[in-house]
Amino acid sequence: MLSFKPRSILQLTITGFLTVASLLILALVATSRQLDVLGEQSQRVINQSVAAIREGRTLMEQGFAMERNVRQYQVLKDEQILRVYEERRSAFAAAALQLQQQGLDAELGEQVRRLLEHEAHIYEVVQAPELRGEATALLPTLTRVTQAIASGIDRWTEAQLAEIRQETRNTRRLLSLQAVVLTVAALVMAAIFTALITRPLAQINRAINRLGDGKSAAPVRISGPTDLVRLGERLEWLRERLRTLERQRSAFLRHVSHELKTPLAAIQESAALLSEEVVGGVNARQQDILRIQHNNCQRLSTLINELLRHHEDSFAVIDMPPQPVRLDQLVDAVLANQELALRARKLQLDRHLSPLVAAGNPEQLRVIIDNLLSNAIRHSPEGGTISVSVQRDGEALLCEVADEGPGVAPEDAGQVFEAFYRGTTLADSPYLGSGLGLAIAEEYAKANQGTLSLLPHAGKGARFCLSLPLFLELS
Repeated sequence: MLSFKPRSILQLTITGFLTVASLLILALVATSRQLDVLGEQSQRVINQSVAAIREGRTLMEQGFAMERNVRQYQVLKDEQILRVYEERRSAFAAAALQLQQQGLDAELGEQVRRLLEHEAHIYEVVQAPELRGEATALLPTLTRVTQAIASGIDRWTEAQLAEIRQETRNTRRLLSLQAVVLTVAALVMAAIFTALITRPLAQINRAINRLGDGKSAAPVRISGPTDLVRLGERLEWLRERLRTLERQRSAFLRHVSHELKTPLAAIQESAALLSEEVVGGVNARQQDILRIQHNNCQRLSTLINELLRHHEDSFAVIDMPPQPVRLDQLVDAVLANQELALRARKLQLDRHLSPLVAAGNPEQLRVIIDNLLSNAIRHSPEGGTISVSVQRDGEALLCEVADEGPGVAPEDAGQVFEAFYRGTTLADSPYLGSGLGLAIAEEYAKANQGTLSLLPHAGKGARFCLSLPLFLELS
């Protein structure tokens, strides 16, 4: 079986089907053949028994008639009676000969032979005038032997029928054993071919899962039909290609980070030295320019950090099993981390958090809420209010975050979740982000069977809603 190399899974499937079907057909053919042999044997025994009984009855009938003819001939001396006796004698001999040809047991054959000899002796006695008186004494023996032969035929018939019954029982046991053996063999062959078919498919499934989980270190090895082996080779090529691209991407981002942060740090340090008038005094106009330079350096540093975080978050393993997550507690934890930013901008919180549980990836849900709250804090005016709510809507759990900032322009609403899109309303804002936060948040929302949407807001600012399937509502 190990040397069997099918060219395709179709060929393997057809081969397995034909193999199992051949075993079952072999069982049917063998059963039919054995039943035919048993039927032929039974028919032969029945025919022999019927013929033997018929010939035995003929012997008895002719024997009694011959005895009567001999006795009549001895009394009447009529030659016509002798001729009738001779005719009956011919029929008697023919019946005896038929019995001998039936192939009965040796004892019956010997009795038939003695019967013919005894009848021939009676005929000689009847034909000899001087011995006719002795024929009467010989007739009882003829009748007795004929009856013994008839009884022997009955016993032989019973023995043959008993042998047929025993042969039937043996055949039944043999067929049962044969059916069990061939059925087991068919099941074993079906299991073998099932394994041959499913094993490479399972290998492909595991290889795809590893690639999807980001575990590309182990090479892809597929054994089985040629077409699946070729598919495994393409998966191995894809694995190597993904590893190469991942290495190139990581190297590129590391290089960009290093190449950007090094001169950026020098610019920031230079701007700080100038602002502190280490190398000489600066006027108010120059201080404004230095402040603008400092702010843009901060923006550039934030952009670099966002790029690196997007590199880590977007390609993280996201297929961990869902877990129950108390969303109200998760919102509280994120707000606790943002407390300093809230105090710095003197922002107020309007919280309405119901104790609801969603099923999902806790880290991904944290990233979504953190992005929404970070955006709300960044774009809210100093002293403004941020509204956060967690509530139930039918079978859905809704988490809404609203701020009092400039909001999202209608022309930007359809593109707000696109990567690197920052809109037109905030083009001149000193808090302009990288345009990646909402893109990552929407991606994570979809990964948790939910949606992230921008809702219409009656007042000033932006209002985002995260909708997730409800897992449990706590009392």
